[in-house]
Amino acid sequence: MMTSVTRFVLFLISLTLIIASKTGAGEKIAAAECGAAALCPGGCYSRRGSAQDVVLENGTVPCTQVGKGFYSSDKNNSRYLCEIGTYSDINNAEACERCPSRSYSVEPGSVDCEPLFR
Repeated sequence: MMTSVTRFVLFLISLTLIIASKTGAGEKIAAAECGAAALCPGGCYSRRGSAQDVVLENGTVPCTQVGKGFYSSDKNNSRYLCEIGTYSDINNAEACERCPSRSYSVEPGSVDCEPLFR
């Protein structure tokens, strides 16, 4: 029988795998549109704290577009997965779209919605 701690660890591993599959590893994202700022504009995030951590001489950080399945609001250096029931099929999203009527998304970071009935 699995303990609640074991279930939680398995959940975190699953979530990590989902995030890794949604980030488009190896995909080049055009950062030129995001620029550099102390706080990134909407649809962009900072890799601060990651292996690509860079702080420019003027104290700003390079901002990168969020990929499909993610969003970032204005003046925020973080990116977030679209929640269940929402999706983002574009790069640089400031918010995720709700799935249309009679459709759904069942995992965080969805790039589209599935019809309820096929």
